[in-house]
Amino acid sequence: MNTKYARILLTALSISALVLAGCGDDDEDSSNPTGSTDTKPGANAPITQANAQMVWAQAFQSIAQAQAQAGQGGTVNGTNSGKATVKTSSSATGVTYTITFDDFSNDGLNWIDGPLTIKASTTGSFTYTGKLTISGQYSGVVELNLSGGAAGVTGTIKTGGQTITVG
Repeated sequence: MNTKYARILLTALSISALVLAGCGDDDEDSSNPTGSTDTKPGANAPITQANAQMVWAQAFQSIAQAQAQAGQGGTVNGTNSGKATVKTSSSATGVTYTITFDDFSNDGLNWIDGPLTIKASTTGSFTYTGKLTISGQYSGVVELNLSGGAAGVTGTIKTGGQTITVG
């Protein structure tokens, strides 16, 4: 993997995790729980604005691991179950990573399904778009539409019936 793109991606992942760590501590909205009929072990607690930072931190570790292990593309098996398939494409202006999670779990407590697209440009800007389904200890759908760079991150994260505005 090109070192420049690896640094941009790592920066993007780190900034996103830090931004989400600042979200939360608001009142939970229990009027719209996502619920789950999933039979995986865990409490199936709905993802809310109050716990989204913890859920994202756990998902972030899986995303970073999958991308790092797959490098320029390939399949990474979760430590506990499932897989993440990474496809990359690059151009003169940047690189795009498409990570598709399929029952991916490293901890046996949380599973991730769905696609995530990360675009990193040579200028240091990035975007995250995707719709990930989390199940197990937490359950729900997390929709990401984030962009950023050196100046910070903006966009939205939809989860638990709420839209979290970033930036």
